Amino acid sequence: MDLYEEKELNIANEWEKIYSAAGYKVIQTSAVKNFHVMDVNRNHDQQNHADCRTQRCWKSTLINAIVPEMNLRVGELSGYHEKGKHTTTFAECLSFHSVDSSLDTPGIKEFGILDIEESEVSHYFPEMEKRLHDCRFNNCLHINEPGCAVKDAIEKGKIAMSRYENYLSIIMS
Repeated sequence: MDLYEEKELNIANEWEKIYSAAGYKVIQTSAVKNFHVMDVNRNHDQQNHADCRTQRCWKSTLINAIVPEMNLRVGELSGYHEKGKHTTTFAECLSFHSVDSSLDTPGIKEFGILDIEESEVSHYFPEMEKRLHDCRFNNCLHINEPGCAVKDAIEKGKIAMSRYENYLSIIMS
């Protein structure tokens, strides 16, 4: 959260609402200001997690705040852009707390999905997955089938349109 202005904070808060409603645990953090770092630490011990931040945004700094003995190399803010400099140059799986691990990456510009059948994509959207058995047809793709519980939930505002658009972009690609 260190680099966000008011506009970006508002967007992050909206995303938090959307993803929390979908069933994800969202923790907005600041390693520099020690804001919610221990919440991230506690959640590492409880479940699998993904830290899918974009490039130049303190991923290594957060890992160092949680596990100081990792002593990962970090950079300073760019004076020109006021953003983090690209310091991590390769992806590395880091193990700590005896069973926990985190993936420190150079930053994500693009994310791809391989080897998932079109009919399985909705299983990876928790807010859709829990409604699959309520669809009239067991092979419903949630596009234009009658009796679709997912489309009904979207119309009632129980599933965010942005999440549905993400779903469609995956199955239509």
